[in-house]
Amino acid sequence: MTMLIVIFELLMLIAALLVFAFNATNQIVAPISLLIAGPLMWHLYLIFRDNLDELKLFVKIVSLEIKKEKLRISFAHLVQIKIDNQYLLVKSKRTDLWQPVGGVIKSYSNVVRARFDLQDDCGFKDSPEDDLRL
Repeated sequence: MTMLIVIFELLMLIAALLVFAFNATNQIVAPISLLIAGPLMWHLYLIFRDNLDELKLFVKIVSLEIKKEKLRISFAHLVQIKIDNQYLLVKSKRTDLWQPVGGVIKSYSNVVRARFDLQDDCGFKDSPEDDLRL
């Protein structure tokens, strides 16, 4: 929804600036177009500032698409178990570290993989086929 608002506001801003450019000498139209453009520019700035992390992620994903590089995604869940103000940790199978309870999410349908042409991750050779590591 935010993207639709941004697109709408950008179009309104362009329209207001075009009206100003072609009617800069008109004493009524020019100030009105600037009154419209100012708040739109401020609101767009606030949207970009508040969504800067998402914007950076979007730029990285687009650059991966342009370079035709692969993106690795692993879906997992963690369970927070608190007992007497302490959290339960379990020893990792792969490393010598302690971690929260949880693990990779399983996919019981290949519909998503087929729809988006997803490939299994080759980094985990011992992982089952139904792991969502792509």
